[in-house]
Formats: sequence, C-alpha cells, structure tokens
Amino acid sequence: MTDDHHENREGVIRHIACDEVGLDEQFGIWILGFGRTDSSGDIVEYVILQSPGEGEDDWGPYFELDDQLHGGYNLVREIRLEDGRIAFGLTKGLGPDKAMRIVLTYADTSDNRSVVSQGLDLVFGDQMDSLMAQDRRPQT
Repeated sequence: MTDDHHENREGVIRHIACDEVGLDEQFGIWILGFGRTDSSGDIVEYVILQSPGEGEDDWGPYFELDDQLHGGYNLVREIRLEDGRIAFGLTKGLGPDKAMRIVLTYADTSDNRSVVSQGLDLVFGDQMDSLMAQDRRPQT
C-alpha cells in the first residue's frame, strides 16, 4: 500500500496512480481493472470491478481493492469521472486504512477513456445514471 491517502469529512481517501487500465470478458462477466505496477512489472495495487454473472443480478456489481478480503458486491455508491481520473465513493471502508473513497488516476489517452467509459457501462449497466455524481464522461 502506498502512503498516498488522507482523511476528510467523508473518511479516508486512498489515491492510486495507475499505469494499467484494462477491460476483459470471461465467461459472460465483464471485468474492468486498474493497477499500479512496480519497477519489475508486478502489480502492487489494484482495483477491479466485475459485472454480475448469470443468476447473480441481485448481488450487483463486484468491487475489489488489492485483495478479495477487501471486496464485495454493491459497494459503489457514487462515481466521479473526469478525463484521466475516477473516484469511487463506497458504502463501507476497504483496505487496511478503511478507505471510503478510492481515487484512481491513469494516462489520459483516447484508448483509456474508451476502455473506462465502455467498462463502466458494461459493469454497472442501468445503475450508471444513478451512480454518476458528476457526469463528465470521457470523450471516445
């Protein structure tokens, strides 16, 4: 974990500068991932979001921070999206620091904007409108 976190009235905010952004589909489940790697290329911090699988619609989207111990369903209560930056407001604190907001930054490229926009739609589906606190979706 980095020491790049602080606390405000919303609770602990954790910042992760990601150098990896990706979208994948496995067995009908969409996975949107963000990661920070070390100098050897190993992922040292990550966030993954997954769409519900078949028969799991009631569970809602899955959110995970660094480990399955710090993940669960329907944890995202708010999304703030800007070019090169996304913030997730959570329903409960995650990670050792019990972060209530996870802020991810990533390279502001057209490919990344497209992956993030498409991935959010695939993972959250009809919930996107109610989750977007500030609908400044990246241009694709």
